[in-house]
Amino acid sequence: LLSCTNPYRLRTREIFRLNFALENWAPLLSLSRVQDKTEHVYMINLNEDKGPHFIKIAEEKEEGDSVVLNFDKIKNRLTQLIQIMSNGRDKECTINALPCELQLPLPTLRFLHASWSQFNDRIADRIDQTGTLRVTLGLKATYAAIVKHTKVMTELTSPEQDENEVIYMDSTPLPQQAIHAENTHFDFIDAHYTNISPAGFCFEWKLPLPKELVAGEIIGIEQNPDLEGILCIGMIRWIKHIDPQTVHCGVKLLSPYAIPMLTVIPDQVQQIGVKTLLLPAESRYHPYVSLLTPSLPFKEGITAAIAHGDQMYRVHLKTLVDSSSIFNQFNITFEEGQEVPFVHLCHPHQMDALKKE
Repeated sequence: LLSCTNPYRLRTREIFRLNFALENWAPLLSLSRVQDKTEHVYMINLNEDKGPHFIKIAEEKEEGDSVVLNFDKIKNRLTQLIQIMSNGRDKECTINALPCELQLPLPTLRFLHASWSQFNDRIADRIDQTGTLRVTLGLKATYAAIVKHTKVMTELTSPEQDENEVIYMDSTPLPQQAIHAENTHFDFIDAHYTNISPAGFCFEWKLPLPKELVAGEIIGIEQNPDLEGILCIGMIRWIKHIDPQTVHCGVKLLSPYAIPMLTVIPDQVQQIGVKTLLLPAESRYHPYVSLLTPSLPFKEGITAAIAHGDQMYRVHLKTLVDSSSIFNQFNITFEEGQEVPFVHLCHPHQMDALKKE
């Protein structure tokens, strides 16, 4: 079961928690010999010491001695767990959730359900193309790299101010002294890629590895050096060791660019400004305006405030669309028609460059 969860996409802590749930789900899994394998995702050859593999890429010689994995009972349980964690228990819910199941976050349950269901073919093929791009690893580093080249933030008079600024909601618009400083340290890293597609990259890394190179981390990619401050935003989906000195990581692109925002939750006693990234609505990536935040303290359904320049805008975090142990991505709506035109959030020379692109 673990090998069918795409473990390259999971952190060590997530795998640790998942193992306890898999122990309870294993009796629900069944193996069967069927003629028509199109309704199933995984098969396994019981005569070989190998794990399950996708039916779509199985060789013809493997099919004779293979059985399919039937996930129907596990998926039914996942469906009810997702319902419990999304909306609470209703009359049709017939299961009692175990503590080990409740420890799995809702995005992980949805991810598992999708991993064990039929999937569509790749939207775009990978292209074997190599090269080197400058990247930033981590939400804070990507935020800082964009801020350095976009003059939408006002520099603080005190360069030693803490990176999490305290914001007081009593004053609107936001006071200038509460705007985040542009002195956050970050480093660009030269990253070698081995193939690309419209949906992402495969990067190759040699030891020693950056400590931020972990599954679920945010990565900023400078695809065009002439467009300063415009970084494609991606997420590291999986990491695989190729040999003792080489690691490959797959990156899923989330947005062609991002707007750095300082975000606060008004209901907290001490309102701390947190570095976040506002992503535009792009049909190629994601059709809704969304906000990338750290994993805590943000959650679905709360109202937050984002600071831009000397103004503050209230937004609702509507739906959690993606997450890891490091970040959350929420679809957002602006309160009382305060939607911010993206043309006003970029430096003029960047907007011209984007239009040309």
